[in-house]
Amino acid sequence: MRELLWEQLRGEFDLLVIGGGATGAGVALSAARRGLRVALVERHDFSEGTSSRSTKLIHGGIRYLELCFRSGDLRHLRLVAEALQERHWLLHWAPHLIHGLWLVTPCRNLPERCYYSAGVQLYDLLAGKARLHRPRYLSAEALAVWLAGLQAPAGGVAFPDGQFDDARFNWELIRTAVAQGALAVNHVEVVALEQRHGRVCGAVVRDRLSGETRSLAARLVVNAAGPFADAIRRLADPHAEPILQTSAGAHLVLRATPAGVEDVSSAALPVPRCGLLIPHTEDRRVVFLLPWYGHWLLGTTDVAVPPSDYPTVSPAEVEYLLRQVRPYVANVDSMTITARWSGIRPLVRSQQSNTAQTVREHCIEELRGLVTLVGGKWTTFRVMAEELLDWLHSRGWRWRRASTWPPPFSATPLTTSSAKLQSTPHSSPGSLSNSQFREATDEDVRRHLRQYGRQAATVLELSRDFPGRLLEGWPYLRAEVVFATRYEMARMPLDFLARRIRLAFLDTNATLRALPEVVRLMAKELGWSAPQAETMQSQARQRLQAGV
Repeated sequence: MRELLWEQLRGEFDLLVIGGGATGAGVALSAARRGLRVALVERHDFSEGTSSRSTKLIHGGIRYLELCFRSGDLRHLRLVAEALQERHWLLHWAPHLIHGLWLVTPCRNLPERCYYSAGVQLYDLLAGKARLHRPRYLSAEALAVWLAGLQAPAGGVAFPDGQFDDARFNWELIRTAVAQGALAVNHVEVVALEQRHGRVCGAVVRDRLSGETRSLAARLVVNAAGPFADAIRRLADPHAEPILQTSAGAHLVLRATPAGVEDVSSAALPVPRCGLLIPHTEDRRVVFLLPWYGHWLLGTTDVAVPPSDYPTVSPAEVEYLLRQVRPYVANVDSMTITARWSGIRPLVRSQQSNTAQTVREHCIEELRGLVTLVGGKWTTFRVMAEELLDWLHSRGWRWRRASTWPPPFSATPLTTSSAKLQSTPHSSPGSLSNSQFREATDEDVRRHLRQYGRQAATVLELSRDFPGRLLEGWPYLRAEVVFATRYEMARMPLDFLARRIRLAFLDTNATLRALPEVVRLMAKELGWSAPQAETMQSQARQRLQAGV
């Protein structure tokens, strides 16, 4: 599929989008819905950077309420209200990938209980009609039922938010944009911007897999390269002043494991469907401890760093995160760190020296005809895309049809003539129980396949020719490797292991065990020679050993 799209990636487009993360995917989808001719290129895999390395929350950002009161900057309040509205429709748009999640803030004494209760009540008020459930106070005894082992003498305050699989959702955006007529290709980098009369009018792109280079013309080039947006801007103007300040957010994945036990099916800590928000860290931030695919996700830090393709987690960041949790979770040091990763935040440059205090706004900037869209967060990707299209409309752009949100997900795997039908389950994420899924007899497999929506039927059809699990004790199927290679543009082992499924973000050792079989199946699908397959496996192993 990818190669067919690459062959079609020729000529002139209305929009050429650089970057296949949340921002670029949102712009491509919004523009394609309006009937514009859209091309999108991504240097690595879709969402390989920041967009797959989030804290996995679809939320208003309750911590920004405190920043608002502390700084007097009302922009924080507006952004929270906006994100809460977006949270509402996202939960209804993609129930197979986004679900509600209760968060609990522990209280050590009565003043804290009053303070945090007031905060979550305001958070609930800002949601208005987009409210999920009313917040509630939990006594210490009730809290022990919600989160066993949590130390909170004065109980806690619970409030609802949203959680999602960022990389899978990013892929759904890309896939739906292609179904609407966009051309989106991963592993294609921009090597130069072309200019006419001092204005950007296209780009020279190179397929990093084949080495082929070609020129693409566009009425408008959109820079959605996230942390690397300034690097793209310097292709248009080598003297361009930076508009970003970037910071790293480290995350740890934890599992309570007896010594020497590897099988997660028997050793995983029972994880409830609620998470923990630690409201005050030593540097006046917040830290989350969240359930995620049967593990605990702990994050995040906020350290100013330069942009990097593969940021690593330092020992100091590991100790920092564990240190914030110890006062509340007594057994955190007995848990096993099964994976770690870091994502680079592309923050709009401000006067704040502390990136944790920076307002999470986005901005649209034009430089010699190159339009850059940066900032924001996952929850507001749609707002960012729509504002860019509104900005174009105010400058005289017109389109053949109006855009309505939410657009339907495509029901079928990508082909050159993909149908534009919904892929979201007809009723609920639990609709996998009908007869077409009887082959998936194990509950963990059925639960996992819900993320495919109605496409799960295609995965199960492939499982007739590629039977069995990819790895014992995990719900992933060998057929998924083939499905991702044929229909989801997976071209590297970690395209599949890290982003089409999330194993590399959950357990590094398990990923290393699964790697040979993934390479074997992909090699057969893509025609790799034995030396090519060995190179792919070696590169993936090195990447995993350094951190995802």
